[in-house]
Amino acid sequence: MTPAEWPLRLVPRRSPPFWKALLISAAVFGGAIGARALFLGLDNATGLSVTYFPAFILATLYAGATWGWLVLALALLLSALSPAALAAGISREALTVLYGLSGGLSVFVSATLRAALLGLDAARAAQAEVQANLSTSEARFRVLADSAPLMMWISRPDGVREFANQTYVDFLNVPYEDALAFDLRQVLHPEDVQRIGREQ
Repeated sequence: MTPAEWPLRLVPRRSPPFWKALLISAAVFGGAIGARALFLGLDNATGLSVTYFPAFILATLYAGATWGWLVLALALLLSALSPAALAAGISREALTVLYGLSGGLSVFVSATLRAALLGLDAARAAQAEVQANLSTSEARFRVLADSAPLMMWISRPDGVREFANQTYVDFLNVPYEDALAFDLRQVLHPEDVQRIGREQ
């Protein structure tokens, strides 16, 4: 796995079951309240704080966008039910609206990131499936071409061969790699070589 794919390992491939999403959301919300209580004391543990923002992000990434929105709503409800002291001149309603917008933006960006990472993972899986189908199709073509009783080869626009069937290799009586590099002009009559050169 390349470093660019590491974030994909952190995001679940599908939404977790209800109980697990609830547990994740409760754990990150409880952790945010615990961090606030640890640094500001129990009386200020439930007020509006930036310590909730990681909880919004983690709930969104690991449980889904719905749970991120629920954790944001719970934080707003909890702060409304347990008013904390505000500095003079600051409106509680304005602060709550600003906090709600900031928290909503965090949830929205996290949900977008989650969707992008999951979309990238799905695209990689689809690409791997297409590559596997292409390999299978190419193997079938090789079996079909090798069983044909006539000489077949595929050349790139620059004239270099990239495939030759077994009949062609057997006709030249050389190893496969030598058959790809073999120049047919070596065995043609000089007049034919000039004519073929003009026609190309």
